[in-house]
Amino acid sequence: FRRVLFRSIAYDSRATAGDFIIDDDFDKKLEYEGATFFLAGSLTDFAKFAECFVHEYKVPKNTNCVALVIYDGALWKAAVDADGMWKHKIEVSKHYAIGNGDQIAVAAMDLGQSAEDAIKAASARDTKTGGKIRVFKIEGLVNEQKRVINKKGRDHQGDDLGSTSEKPRNNRNRSGKNTG
Repeated sequence: FRRVLFRSIAYDSRATAGDFIIDDDFDKKLEYEGATFFLAGSLTDFAKFAECFVHEYKVPKNTNCVALVIYDGALWKAAVDADGMWKHKIEVSKHYAIGNGDQIAVAAMDLGQSAEDAIKAASARDTKTGGKIRVFKIEGLVNEQKRVINKKGRDHQGDDLGSTSEKPRNNRNRSGKNTG
């Protein structure tokens, strides 16, 4: 038995330096050697973080990134803490959020909002979340329960994956729902 699921990842485009907005149209999606990253954290660390994830290199000290990653047919959550980079496969049937505004986005999705609407809710309350909202349809992922995701849009439950803005959380035991 295989249940077909349809998902999307929504993400904002605001880049900040402290409390200063430096760009409201920054694309936080990065494609690197077959992996697609949706990143939050320090913009200058994004490329090195992606390289370290794909090649399993040691990350440089003070790297400040967290990401949802489509790689090797699965959805991953990855971040850096005091011990270095950690990554784990996540269930595609759940909601996740990363970055500033993540708690607001998760709450919105728990209340039935799409990933895109969850980011709109987060941007209304969090100053580091905002700018353009982009939506990326994901396909062909299989989670641990052998569920398949393809490009149709949503599953019959209407679950999305959403990703919000900026600052990563360094607690590997914490996982939210949905990303943008």
